[in-house]
Amino acid sequence: MDAPYWYYVADAVQNWVTTTALLIGGVWAVYRFWLRRENQTAIDLDVNCYTERYSDLHVVFVEVTVANRGSVAVTASTESPAYEDDVEVVRCSGHLRLRPIRCVPAGQGQIEWFPTGGGRAPVEGDIEADLLSEYAVDGRPIFWMEPGETYKIGATLMLLPGQYMGMVTFVGNREPGEFWRQLFLLNMPPRSKEAA
Repeated sequence: MDAPYWYYVADAVQNWVTTTALLIGGVWAVYRFWLRRENQTAIDLDVNCYTERYSDLHVVFVEVTVANRGSVAVTASTESPAYEDDVEVVRCSGHLRLRPIRCVPAGQGQIEWFPTGGGRAPVEGDIEADLLSEYAVDGRPIFWMEPGETYKIGATLMLLPGQYMGMVTFVGNREPGEFWRQLFLLNMPPRSKEAA
């Protein structure tokens, strides 16, 4: 006995609807994954500095809040150095660099991290610290963040009075593009003559 005509029509419509739904779902997944870059990593860096005077020096705790804003996990690079090119070497994946600001003539303009005349960072006088040293095993960081996670990492330094440029760099393990930076300024005033 043959099936009625409407049965074949319903079966064809069902197949068409299923195929269309799969295509729409696939296009939506590609849109979210590639066009909206949900397959890419994204983190925010925020720097806070806490200082206390210690005799003629300053004890400075540099606290960096690292937040994973992407939809995939972020893993710190285990390479040493974590990043290197023609103008700088970043020794570790959670890197802090402070550079004393030397006397600059008034009106000179912008102070550059990487001079246009050449040279390579770190330069003499730079102070460096590994912000992920607490997460290291055998000298290599074991640090990752799932989507939505936030961590506070930091380093404590003893600094002379003066002004410092600061640069925090986080280097990821996934691809060369996993590289984030935050710049900041520190002012460590000298001890007042009344306090001496």
